[in-house]
Amino acid sequence: MPIFAAVQERTERKEKMKEEYGTYGFDSAGMDDSPLYEEIYREKERRGNVRFFAWIFALLFAVFCLRFAFVSNFARIDVSGSSMYPTLKDRDILLMRYAGEAERGDVIIVDVRQYDFVGADRQPVSFLIKRLIGIEGDRIKEEEGKILISTAEEREKGNYAYEPLESQPEGISYELKGFEYEVGEGEIFFLGDNTRNSIDSRYKQGASHLDGLYKKTDIYGIVPQWSIDHRAFLEIWTKLFSSGGNGGT
Repeated sequence: MPIFAAVQERTERKEKMKEEYGTYGFDSAGMDDSPLYEEIYREKERRGNVRFFAWIFALLFAVFCLRFAFVSNFARIDVSGSSMYPTLKDRDILLMRYAGEAERGDVIIVDVRQYDFVGADRQPVSFLIKRLIGIEGDRIKEEEGKILISTAEEREKGNYAYEPLESQPEGISYELKGFEYEVGEGEIFFLGDNTRNSIDSRYKQGASHLDGLYKKTDIYGIVPQWSIDHRAFLEIWTKLFSSGGNGGT
């Protein structure tokens, strides 16, 4: 019986019982124990259970979608070493996004698996975490810890002056020891923020930079600034949504 019809019938029966038993005491005449009352009660209980399980299903579905979106677009990175100190510290946990175009100043993940890269501890290294300094066509040098760049675009306009890297983090001093670098076609130039303890574009598997720089296609992902700013929160978040991460040196 539809619930509306049941309620209407119950109301009519109540009015009749009031006439028969009086205004008071008609509930004691068995109205609340009647089959109709039980049917209404069970219908309300059933609807309550349906709403409860609907909320549970919606919550689980939202968690599934969130995890799918996370796995599809982001990866966990575990920092190893001090090459990015003080920006990043050993054992920091970050998120890296796969999509997007890296720009000067971005913290990037570089895939070095194809180069049989070996770290300072003589163990194989798969990924580097560094800061992108220069892109194709850039000429790079350093003065008093400041990175200076002459871009291909400016030289085409007749401007050969070196300008400070606008995205150089405040308080970070780089050392290039008098070397100047020119980034070739399809290449990138990156440094660790702690250049005194970093293997980066100044070296390629221990060799001189003259052997060639790393390629733009070696960029595996980008670490968003908000991931760096909120590392403490992400340490908890990634433990819930990720079982482990790639190591970045």
